[in-house]
Amino acid sequence: HFQLGFRFDNRIIDVPEQESHAHGHGEEGHGEEEEEEILPELYRYYGNISGSFGLTYDLTEHFLFRANLASAYRTPSIAELTQDGAHCVRYEQGNRDLKSQRNYEADISMHYHSGHWMFDLAGYYNYILDYIFLSPTADTTDEGQIIYRYLQSNASIYGLEAFEEWLIIPELSIKGNYTFTRGQQSNGDNLPFIPQNRVNLEIKWLSKDLWKLSDFYIKAGSGIAFDQTNPAPFESNTGGYTIYNTGLGFSIKTAGGHIQFDVIATNLFNKQYIDHLSTLKELGYQDPGRNVMVSVVLPFAVKKK
Repeated sequence: HFQLGFRFDNRIIDVPEQESHAHGHGEEGHGEEEEEEILPELYRYYGNISGSFGLTYDLTEHFLFRANLASAYRTPSIAELTQDGAHCVRYEQGNRDLKSQRNYEADISMHYHSGHWMFDLAGYYNYILDYIFLSPTADTTDEGQIIYRYLQSNASIYGLEAFEEWLIIPELSIKGNYTFTRGQQSNGDNLPFIPQNRVNLEIKWLSKDLWKLSDFYIKAGSGIAFDQTNPAPFESNTGGYTIYNTGLGFSIKTAGGHIQFDVIATNLFNKQYIDHLSTLKELGYQDPGRNVMVSVVLPFAVKKK
């Protein structure tokens, strides 16, 4: 099976001249207002072509092979072009000279799906011209906030993903996946905000009909993040962590329909950790601890006359 596609896009960004602040503040006792910084008008036109070519080949009834080549582009956003101010706990500066980024991507994957076992393995390589990214710097504001700037560089992002699900018996399944991601600039420096490599595991028991309960399930799983030892300049390493999750749910049939009950617990053992993608990492703020969610979904219907 072959697939082929092309697309052309037009985009115009028009930002009028304006003051950098919403209003000025007069200094008490001086009777004068601070001079406002004027941001000049910004007008940009972006037009570009995207395309892809792929194929899928059925080696057997259950085993297939896929490959794809693609090229696309992304225009900078208004924030990336013009931002100059505090954003949450960091100070971000845009770049008015940003160009569209263009990528050239290749991926290949194999898939085996049978009645009791499913396995997917995929790898990809993405070369990006003028890749736009937000990077921490060594500069800080007068208040001590780290300045993040939007930069542009040729870069490559590549990785792989493996997924497996085993249906031991019709009611019991085990599944897991592994993801690996790397990102580097053309000069060899690592890209910022590249996620940690991860493994996710889950075991689940499902019964369509248990006593007076329908679609009863109970599950337990874990999320494992490995050490991130490939930080970008001005980033720091991030330690790995493992968190555990569990949950159960069922529905009860009533005259008005099914009532669905679910209880989900994440980070069951209240693990203290900081993810590499956390925007609060530099402040030392931990990611969320134990969280328990109880959900009850009640059906309702409108009677027709």
